[in-house]
Amino acid sequence: MKRKTFLIATGLCAIFVLFSGCGRNKEKSTEINNNKKEFGMQIVDDTKKNINILDIVDVGDYKSIKLDQKEEKVTDADVDQAVTDALENTQVVDEGARKGDQVFVGVTGIIDNSKVSEESNDGVQLEIGKSDMPSGFDEGIVGMKPGDTKDIQLTLPKEYEKNTKLSGKNIIYRVVMNSITRSYSELTEDWLHKYTEYKTIDDYKNAVKKNLEQEKVIKKGIGNEDEIWNRLEKICTVNKYLKSEVDLAKKQYELNMDNNLNLSEIDLDTYKKQMNLSDKDYEKQKGKDIKKSVERNMIVSAIAKKEGYSIDDEESGTVISDMAEDYQMSEESFRALFEKKDLEKQVMSRRVINLITENQSNLH
Repeated sequence: MKRKTFLIATGLCAIFVLFSGCGRNKEKSTEINNNKKEFGMQIVDDTKKNINILDIVDVGDYKSIKLDQKEEKVTDADVDQAVTDALENTQVVDEGARKGDQVFVGVTGIIDNSKVSEESNDGVQLEIGKSDMPSGFDEGIVGMKPGDTKDIQLTLPKEYEKNTKLSGKNIIYRVVMNSITRSYSELTEDWLHKYTEYKTIDDYKNAVKKNLEQEKVIKKGIGNEDEIWNRLEKICTVNKYLKSEVDLAKKQYELNMDNNLNLSEIDLDTYKKQMNLSDKDYEKQKGKDIKKSVERNMIVSAIAKKEGYSIDDEESGTVISDMAEDYQMSEESFRALFEKKDLEKQVMSRRVINLITENQSNLH
């Protein structure tokens, strides 16, 4: 099996959205009996009888969560840096490549009607005039536009270090120009008219500023969501864990692990070695991730029940419509992606986030 570095940097924290219903382990009086304990969780069997989620999850005063409302403004320096980045990475579309351009080209070397494996047709990134390709190659691609294909006939050096067996041979490089990136040092009217749709430099800078402000809003939204769950961890306590949720989390963990191992083309033992995990450490990390996943789902379910949310009510319909729009899908197609129970988890999670966010105006 081909060995590759595993895609995940720190365990499976990126696989599960890990949120803990932590806080002190407050014991709540209940008639529910514990069936067993696994991964540090006292599990109750809800597969044979209904259990009121609010009997085993203490949601605390979640409506008192107050988020950091500090606003980060876009400065002139931010705009100038964004403009500089755009100038240095100008994408050329309708012009030919020239010396100094960074180009991404597909290259296939052909000798005596046979492809030369030492050259790559997957793609090569190079700067015209400074590449390590044989003499004449860089000059041969000057003038090519994105999408162009060209055969460049050259003679390899008498001492061709990449492959001495090919030294002095005639070669045809079949080149596909994939992209051209050109660097400019100054924002000018000429650059503006050539590479943008804006009429004046002020219009362009105003558009850049607006984009940066939108990026900050999106980033803030993501940060707020993380902050909300961090606060819920401190307020909410899961005293006992539903067997159905634990079983589902275990199944999803294994599925996600298998998928990531397959993508990385390694087996579980190799993953453990790469992450420097003993069998015991792996099981400990696995249990921690599963527990946190279960806790988040149960906290969401408890708050949703306390608020009287239903997957079939009007607000849930609006949330589903908004989520479908976020993924640029029709509502019907989005609904088809999930079983009803899985869709309910997604929607209730979003509604809990919305609840905390919208409540901020009452707290500040």
